[in-house]
Amino acid sequence: MNIILGLLLAVLFFISLMATLIGLPGNWCIIILTVLMAFFTHWQIISITTTVIVVLVLLAGELLETVSAFLGMKKYKPSKWTYIATFIGGIVGGLIGTSVFPLVGSIIGAAIGVFICTYVCESYISPGNVADKVAKRAMIGTLVGISIKFIIAVGVIVYILGQIFFAS
Repeated sequence: MNIILGLLLAVLFFISLMATLIGLPGNWCIIILTVLMAFFTHWQIISITTTVIVVLVLLAGELLETVSAFLGMKKYKPSKWTYIATFIGGIVGGLIGTSVFPLVGSIIGAAIGVFICTYVCESYISPGNVADKVAKRAMIGTLVGISIKFIIAVGVIVYILGQIFFAS
């Protein structure tokens, strides 16, 4: 029974992981799948403690992805409008990138969107080449955040599948 559940969950986890790459809520799907698996197996394969830890770790990944661009550019003290532009740029860029080149396009699109929106907004506010520095840091922060979120998701999936396949 564990093998069948594990294989089904592995397929659903893989789909969720791919959804994460294209900017869809893949980590949220992983959370839901983990909670459902734990609940329907009466917490025998995946304990309540493990479920709570998985949820918290994946939520931390979501939070890190969201704030990483902001943390990257914090050194230059950008305006609140730049923070808003950075957030919007990530969303719009990710959507455009996904429509042009699925999977990798969302990551590249989000990074480019963050750079452009941050640069344009900050160039109206800051003198000289500060806008360029802020935009580069925001873009790098975005890429780091996406990478961390993806790595966390992979780690959680490997751990959960290990619990299923190697449960005693």
